[in-house]
Amino acid sequence: MNLEVLLKEYANDGRCFQIVDGISLSKPRHIHLAGLQGSATAFVITAVFNHPSTSQLNHLVILRDAEEAAYFHNTLENLTS
Repeated sequence: MNLEVLLKEYANDGRCFQIVDGISLSKPRHIHLAGLQGSATAFVITAVFNHPSTSQLNHLVILRDAEEAAYFHNTLENLTS
């Protein structure tokens, strides 16, 4: 399975649609992702970033520390470029 197919799988997952619906409403939402392993969080965030309803919104992702944030940022850059 290549990266493009994997990204499409996440983009078409119903749980990603639920996140998009939750943050595209007019009332601000806080969403906590739990139980994801490895790069799954980055794939979910990428699917949400790329969704037409939320691609123009600002997103804030909070991680435990600077090192985790740097790795996450690098992964997102690789997935979205």
